[in-house]
Amino acid sequence: MSRALFFALCARLRTGCLVVRSEDGTRVFGTPASSIRGELRVCDESLFRDLLARGEWGLGWGFVHGKWESDDPYRVALVLVLNENVFRAPVRRFARLSPHMRAVHREQSRYQRPDRGTRQRTVSAAYDVGNDFFRCVLGPSMVYTCAIWPHPDATLEEAQQNKLRIVTEKAAIESHHRVLEIGCGWGTLAGYIRAHTGARVKGIALAREQVEYAQKHQPDCEFEYLDYEELTGTWDRIVSIGMAEHVGRTRWDGYLRRVSECLAPGGRFVLETMQSYDGILMESPTKRWPSFATVMMPNADVPAMTDIVAAALRTGTLRVLHTETHGIHYARTAQAWLENLEAHHEQIARVYSEELYRIYRYGWSMGRAAMETGLTNVQVVFEKVPYGSTYALGEVTRGAADSSASSVFASRRSQVA
Repeated sequence: MSRALFFALCARLRTGCLVVRSEDGTRVFGTPASSIRGELRVCDESLFRDLLARGEWGLGWGFVHGKWESDDPYRVALVLVLNENVFRAPVRRFARLSPHMRAVHREQSRYQRPDRGTRQRTVSAAYDVGNDFFRCVLGPSMVYTCAIWPHPDATLEEAQQNKLRIVTEKAAIESHHRVLEIGCGWGTLAGYIRAHTGARVKGIALAREQVEYAQKHQPDCEFEYLDYEELTGTWDRIVSIGMAEHVGRTRWDGYLRRVSECLAPGGRFVLETMQSYDGILMESPTKRWPSFATVMMPNADVPAMTDIVAAALRTGTLRVLHTETHGIHYARTAQAWLENLEAHHEQIARVYSEELYRIYRYGWSMGRAAMETGLTNVQVVFEKVPYGSTYALGEVTRGAADSSASSVFASRRSQVA
């Protein structure tokens, strides 16, 4: 019955082509001549039940556990995401009847508890996988956020260096500034800021392996294993790149209030986060999990722009100066990470496990597809300026290289073919 119901939904595909090979033969859905073509080989018939009752959880964990295979999981993910309107409503209805999905929702709520211990465990689960593993996937830069490609032929390393430059320029950092990075990863951005501006930089994170790596490789910066809620002191500039997905939408008010409390008057805050909308193959009408987080980041809760702006307004002090999205750049970044992952398949499976390899192969295949079709990455620049005050463009950035905000933002126009 599950197979028949899934095939009935697939018969409604209008974009691309999906080839499904199962024990009862091969079926072709959608437009056979389409260049957007994915092939899904069913290895375990329970996959059909999982897809209906568990939505994208069933798809992701089905791949991890070998219930389906594909020469290119990205193509399968792309076809499904492009047709997510076909699956969304039926999957949500089936999921409401599924004891498994009720358990998943309870578990997800546990991941999103506001206590520090929960954040420590879930962040550690995502990033304390092993520094050697991430070096294989991320390359020498050890930057686990969206690269920004300056031209189509750039390497991943060139694109990540370009991204570090853009963040530093948007933050308008000068040599006398004290800079805080919330969610410092392996310390690469902190080291870049220190080397290129001379500013004093402190980074905090809740992944011990990241902090230890950063302390070893960026000795001119300060790093601490610390939760953002425990921050004290004042900084002239604050940056938070790729950490906010772990805040949780219900805690955005508290997060931005703490940023505002730690930011000096007239200071600047640069935020980068993935940005979502309701439902990319999601079975829940209330959760906004990114599609690939089902297997890679179990506590991820991607905000919408309305969540960010509403929380900023409620601080009474953080004013939005600039926003910019880089979804297609993140898709290109995910493609580069996938290529690195697949090139190191044998090493990762031997040193870690085949399951870990499949988790990240699926995760960034779906991530690439999602970033090409609606999920995106956003950078938001805030200044701590009282609302209602007189505002002069460039006042806060005076003294920085090409000090006006317009020149900082106009100096970089990166396009990906």
